[in-house]
Amino acid sequence: MYQRCPASYMFRYEMGLKIPPAGTPGALVRGTAIHEAAAKNGEQKKTSRVDLPEAEIADVAASSFDARVATEGLLADPEVTPGELKDTAVTLAKLYRRNIAPGIQPVAVEEGFRLAFANVDYEFVGKMDVVDDQRRVRDLKSKSKTPSDVEPQDRWQLSAYAMGHQAQFGTLPAECVNDNLINLKTPTTVSRSFVPTPEDLRLVLSTLAEVHVGVKAGAFPPNRSSFLCSRRMCGYYAECENKLGGTVRS
Repeated sequence: MYQRCPASYMFRYEMGLKIPPAGTPGALVRGTAIHEAAAKNGEQKKTSRVDLPEAEIADVAASSFDARVATEGLLADPEVTPGELKDTAVTLAKLYRRNIAPGIQPVAVEEGFRLAFANVDYEFVGKMDVVDDQRRVRDLKSKSKTPSDVEPQDRWQLSAYAMGHQAQFGTLPAECVNDNLINLKTPTTVSRSFVPTPEDLRLVLSTLAEVHVGVKAGAFPPNRSSFLCSRRMCGYYAECENKLGGTVRS
């Protein structure tokens, strides 16, 4: 959260405020639904070694979508209806089952990790989507465009997971895989992979250190250039205007 918007981090973790936006962005609800369907399939496949039927995975995605909308609400979007969002979640979950899941034999699903470092007073806590039987750490994303390579933010995340793999299993993974569900007119899938380098790991460590320095120094500037910085997308907009000035866009 600090990297996305230091001010949001301040309101949430330094001041203890919990103010959600008026609803959850549709892309986030859709992504969570797909993720939960993939996780349920992976968890049972650890022992069964067989994927769930496509219809069952679709049902999990649909139920997850409905449950989150009922609990948190859904931000209105003039370009897509809630029904269309739900249909897309189901379509992409089924596509995951057809194109990606058959090539994965999980050994760990939603595997948590905690990294402690010498001479500092912070830890890094995370959770890996999937570790497969080929010692590959995998992360599932849904995107609107086909990436030509692992995108920088995804490479950082997977490199952090690589460190988590080392903490949990004693070695770095053989490979990091970014599995992408591409939401085009005709949806498709593409997987991109890389072997984490010492420079990848150094970037994770240096980022964590700089975030820690910023938090300790009380540096919490608002990121008003972020697409998430709006009255629709951020529940802290009123506090941000009152404390830091300016006007958050509608």
